Amino acid sequence: MNSPHQIPWYRPLSPQLTPDGIVFTQYGQLLTTYMVGALEFVKLAPKGSSKVQAMLTKTSKVQTEESIKSIKF
Repeated sequence: MNSPHQIPWYRPLSPQLTPDGIVFTQYGQLLTTYMVGALEFVKLAPKGSSKVQAMLTKTSKVQTEESIKSIKF
């Protein structure tokens, strides 16, 4: 990063108390998990949606943590 005004690419995936970042907090992920499960239960979301959501949540968490560890200047 050349400018102090640039943000790291992983910042949007990091847990923050902002309207966009709240979904990446522990409570936001829990709420999302229950909502996707409920939508799947009432057949408004396709079967397997909750498994996909869980995989994407885990992937974003691991990717963010690893990038923060490896990109220390």
